[in-house]
Amino acid sequence: MTVELWNDWDAIFRVLENPQWPLTNNDAERALRHWAIARRIMMGTLSEAGSRAFTLLASVIDTCRKRGYVPWWPA
Repeated sequence: MTVELWNDWDAIFRVLENPQWPLTNNDAERALRHWAIARRIMMGTLSEAGSRAFTLLASVIDTCRKRGYVPWWPA
């Protein structure tokens, strides 16, 4: 534990130099949660291309939602 703390010292305390940064990545974890649940419900994808398509669509949908657009309706 001490060695890990020493090796990651700069990364751990970098947030003190940048107070606008969040202290945790909880927002990112929460944003991914519903996509992880959806992936579990559909039991994953059947190919690497399917995985790439799923992540691309998830990214586009989340970006639209954050910008205030409805992702499935033309602007």
